[in-house]
Amino acid sequence: MSNLFSNLTTIQWAFLAAAILFGVIQIYYHFYYFLRLFKFKSTEPIVEDGKGVSVIICARNERENLRKNLPLIFEQNYPNFEVVVVNDASWDGTIDVLYEFAKLHPNLKIVEIKEEIKKGEGKKFALTLGIKAAKNPILLLTDADCAPTSTEWIRWMVAPYKNPQIELVLGYSPYETKNNFLNFLIRSETSLTAMNYFSFALANKPYMGVGRNLSYTKDLFFKHKGFASHHHVPFGDDDLFVRDVATSTNTAVVLAPKSRMISSPKNSFVKWIRQKQRHLFVGKLYQPNIKKSLGLFALSHFLFWVAAVSTLFLIQPWWIGGAIILTRWLVQWPVIFIAFKKLGYKSLPLFMPFMDISYLFYSLFGATVYLFSKKPKW
Repeated sequence: MSNLFSNLTTIQWAFLAAAILFGVIQIYYHFYYFLRLFKFKSTEPIVEDGKGVSVIICARNERENLRKNLPLIFEQNYPNFEVVVVNDASWDGTIDVLYEFAKLHPNLKIVEIKEEIKKGEGKKFALTLGIKAAKNPILLLTDADCAPTSTEWIRWMVAPYKNPQIELVLGYSPYETKNNFLNFLIRSETSLTAMNYFSFALANKPYMGVGRNLSYTKDLFFKHKGFASHHHVPFGDDDLFVRDVATSTNTAVVLAPKSRMISSPKNSFVKWIRQKQRHLFVGKLYQPNIKKSLGLFALSHFLFWVAAVSTLFLIQPWWIGGAIILTRWLVQWPVIFIAFKKLGYKSLPLFMPFMDISYLFYSLFGATVYLFSKKPKW
């Protein structure tokens, strides 16, 4: 063995050292950030009546989704809440469905936007009108195509507000499981992204949330002038708002199974790619320190694979490069398993090698979007 390494050329040593270095950086991220999910416990809901909550949903041509999911919102076991639905210039009969629900549920408030007064792309204008119409101090946001996993969704999501410092709550919204390859990719990427931003939030570095399950106070929204700092960007009503308002002391995370919102995934690669283009474009607008941290994670992942695969071909026997790859997988797998179990996906870690390689191509796609893309269309 000593003779083997003593005969390595400078190039071979460079690739071997790079593979080990970038593998160590990857392991560092897993144990410093992602392992935080292991010990984390969501704040238990209070039994007594809580503060008033306004659930806000922006709907554009969501007639069928509203028929299916609004009843699950009205069934919530919470004593003081209203549901504010903004009909964002729909033409599919969404407003008729809302009027039907209004006859049965007096806590439904309808805000209607006509096409002639709609401002720009995206839903920031609609969301702003919904927030202005809300009567309660706590806002809880979701989408028309999302379904709560329990009747305790509101209770769990607002539980952290019993700490007077909390003004922002990051919830979890996984995609429903379907038996196809695209769904596997979507769930894998979504879980890896969630693992990142929840872990960073638990490390007092909150940088994003998802509007499918997000809560903040009405005072916080108006204190920061809503979406004023990024009103020109048609998306980012969740990411960029969290970027502007989240601090190490005012942000809480909720991951309890009863607090989740199940969302419908895209049903075609083209739609999913367009969605990811928007998300990755918004990433260009994150805080510099967050971009550096996320960039180092993605870059070290890419360079690890470049270096490790190179050692497979440049250094004999080939198992030296294979051992480096396998060692990294074996060290990271327990952390991935724990994190994904916390996120409700016990089976996905079984496919970690495939997910790891898939993430490599996703990172390349992300780098291309980050460096070269113009603002994608809504």
